Amino acid sequence: MFFNRITTLGLCLFISAIAICQNKEPKIKFGDIKPEDFHKDYSALDSSADAVYLYDAGSAKHEGNNHGWFSVIYTIHERIQLLHKKSFDDLGTVTIHLYNATAAEKEKLENMQAATYNLEDGKVVETKVDKSSIFQDKDGDYQVIKFTFPQLKEGSIIEYTY
Repeated sequence: MFFNRITTLGLCLFISAIAICQNKEPKIKFGDIKPEDFHKDYSALDSSADAVYLYDAGSAKHEGNNHGWFSVIYTIHERIQLLHKKSFDDLGTVTIHLYNATAAEKEKLENMQAATYNLEDGKVVETKVDKSSIFQDKDGDYQVIKFTFPQLKEGSIIEYTY
């Protein structure tokens, strides 16, 4: 009997510790770009790289909904430095596929932010992705959302979150 209580208590503490560790806020905030972020040399890592992912994080959480079940909330945040023009075609346009078959299963894009950052005269200049440059299309059961980053130059940092 005593052994069962100790085992149960230990298991509860272990699960609590795991849950607490997963709730940490990311250290990188959207739009927090500094001039020194543009001056890092990545050639020692890979001299042939056309771009470098500075931050790439995603998370999922479950939330109750009004359909009597739950929804999965995905959060994506990426920050990429484009070192050469060759990377503009692949990384300068973002495509997001949202499942859209029925009203109950429809995925939505919310809280999207996207911007290009350039270093001009020692200062970081932000150019946000304009809402009018976000395009939507349909592909079968999916809604396809695309946008292209403005003002791309070699050395630009692009960032988006949704």
